Amino acid sequence: MRFPVLSLATVLAFASPVSAQVIIKDNSNPIAVDGVTEYQTDFNMVGGMKVSWTLTGGSGSAVWGDISGVSGIAGAWGVWSTDFKLWGNGSTDTFSDDAWKMWGKNLTSFTIEAMFGNGVFDVVSTHPTNSTEFSATGKVFNWNGSGPDSRVTYSNPVAVSPNAFVGDLYGTLKVEFGDYDTSCPSGYSESNGSCKKKVYDACANNYTFNSGTNKCVKNGQSWNWYYPDYNWVYTTAITTWVGTTFGTSSKCNGDYSPTYDNYVKINGRWVQVDNDKCYERFSQDMDNTFLDDPGTSQEVVPEPATMTLLATGLAGMAASRRRKQAAK
Repeated sequence: MRFPVLSLATVLAFASPVSAQVIIKDNSNPIAVDGVTEYQTDFNMVGGMKVSWTLTGGSGSAVWGDISGVSGIAGAWGVWSTDFKLWGNGSTDTFSDDAWKMWGKNLTSFTIEAMFGNGVFDVVSTHPTNSTEFSATGKVFNWNGSGPDSRVTYSNPVAVSPNAFVGDLYGTLKVEFGDYDTSCPSGYSESNGSCKKKVYDACANNYTFNSGTNKCVKNGQSWNWYYPDYNWVYTTAITTWVGTTFGTSSKCNGDYSPTYDNYVKINGRWVQVDNDKCYERFSQDMDNTFLDDPGTSQEVVPEPATMTLLATGLAGMAASRRRKQAAK
């Protein structure tokens, strides 16, 4: 059951992530909508969303729709291709824990443009007193368990006209697999979280500095030397994003059905194996909005395996609109 109003402390308790991830909120380029129509949003109420993904050997995109036929999973809505599958049960509220299911092979990132399906991602508001009117409590992206290392970026913030953007609704969600690497610049060493190096004073006349011994030596005479004074110089560490690949296990084969969380089909038989590197679940709440025309055409470039999905996606869009109209 969803509750429209919760205290800020309760909201933060719901949102605390336990997975290896970085959350980024890009608040540039806000989008205004006329209102929020449904804060309880099921997976079959966002038909038409555009989902795109990148692989180590290419990319693809498809329209969110009814995939029960192509996937063999009764009631499933989402996208279904050879190397990437993302879905949920059509009658399940997106607010539910770990309701999103993902399977990937050699996957580096995926992006969901919810506005194409009259949807928005509802995260925990940064506003001190409230969230967007009628949007109720949100839920930020969170992997089930520890999850893979990832960077999750929300963009296209959504405001309900004529009010200003509050900080809880976004039109686009992007997940990139990888982690941030922090290192010290050349010549600096790490110590207690800082990057520092010694800078020595100049040597006296007729003395030269020996970097191997950190001594000032006179005329090369090993017996005639002294240690110069020095100071510590500090600098900022360098942080670099290092992308990785999800689903590199040889067990991520084309016969694998995500309805079996811990099994693959080998030579026609289901065999229990470790598929943690192929299949994941995550949480992410969504809402519906008044937005019949996002202002951008829905051009998709699907893989051959998703041609059937395009047709079912169009049917799903119509079914989604009828359901929302009936709920008003």
